[in-house]
Amino acid sequence: MAVERYFPDAQREVQLARSHLAALYLRRHRLEDARSLLAELAALRNVDANLRAKALAGLAVEASLEGKVQETQRIIAGDLAPLRDRLDDQMRELLGATVARNAETQGSPLDAIGAETFSSCPKRVLAV
Repeated sequence: MAVERYFPDAQREVQLARSHLAALYLRRHRLEDARSLLAELAALRNVDANLRAKALAGLAVEASLEGKVQETQRIIAGDLAPLRDRLDDQMRELLGATVARNAETQGSPLDAIGAETFSSCPKRVLAV
């Protein structure tokens, strides 16, 4: 990655670049590549809470796209729950679409944490 190569000491910028690249991978359905970067960001102890929230949300989206509904819900209700206020509108909307997709797949209503987390999302749903 160019940012890391040319600015190795700019830790925050490297993390941001990885986050943007992971989002691009998700949009292009390069799920394995996205998962690798997102898992790395989510596991970092020195990453800021907004980036960690985005990484966890991305992992939930990736798991859903892989058909891993239980994993998606575990991430949303577990590690992401205390950070959900850190998500930007786009990520909240994407996660709302993910929760809805999981509910359709499972034929069950949204779980309580999903409903609470995404009740303020705009009605427009992003295509993944």
